[in-house]
Amino acid sequence: MVITCSALAAVTNSRLLAVIAAAVVVLALLNYVTQCIVHPRRIVKDRKLNGEFEYSFNSDNLELTVADGTSKANWSNFAKVWENVHYYFLFHNKRQYWIIPKESFRNAEQEQLFRQIVQSHHPIATGVIR
Repeated sequence: MVITCSALAAVTNSRLLAVIAAAVVVLALLNYVTQCIVHPRRIVKDRKLNGEFEYSFNSDNLELTVADGTSKANWSNFAKVWENVHYYFLFHNKRQYWIIPKESFRNAEQEQLFRQIVQSHHPIATGVIR
């Protein structure tokens, strides 16, 4: 879009198209700075997001405990579950999810029990997240 606006602005000598192209570039840079610099720094500084987590689960719900509180979610609160080699991702919606590291399970039996409980509520997807 920027290239098209810039080319059209140059060919037609249109200031409006040049301004639009410049605005798109500025907005793209602001978005990059926000997503790649500002938000990660906030997350690093937030104790709630960088402290120790403890998960516990049963057939009804999953509970997340941090130093200053507990969150409990019924399995129906999750829209989908996805896994890769190292993690389980339990999605509340497209942008919010809980991550459970596979290394956090005490043993293979505990992870297998977790998988059985999850699969009784949601299929566990792999591959590309959709």
